[in-house]
Amino acid sequence: MPELSAKVATVLDEEQIVLNVGAVDGVSVGDRVDLWNVVSVTDPDTGGKLGVVRTQKIRLEAREVQEHLTVARVYAPAFNFGSLIFQGSPTKTINTPGRDNNSVSVTRGEEATVYVQSVELESSPSDEEE
Repeated sequence: MPELSAKVATVLDEEQIVLNVGAVDGVSVGDRVDLWNVVSVTDPDTGGKLGVVRTQKIRLEAREVQEHLTVARVYAPAFNFGSLIFQGSPTKTINTPGRDNNSVSVTRGEEATVYVQSVELESSPSDEEE
């Protein structure tokens, strides 16, 4: 699955953010989005930089895609019980004023990765060999 680098343009509420990438970048509704904690690691003996480690902060899903932006919502799995489908509640939320239980701090300009679903193009009759 191809990865696309993005940044948080704004936080809408405790469950939604806007990213600075959209349809022109290949984003589609349903694409997975991850926000990252980025930690610079230094050697405890020398103080020299060892590298950078990313850990997943929160997972979201593209819900609305416009030409140059994407609205992503905190991922909540759907449960299927026979013919009934129930949308679960997110296990995490975005930290907004007055909300701090099980919430994650998200700020403008924060790094995100969009996992673009590859779309196979159907071949047209002119592409087929005779």
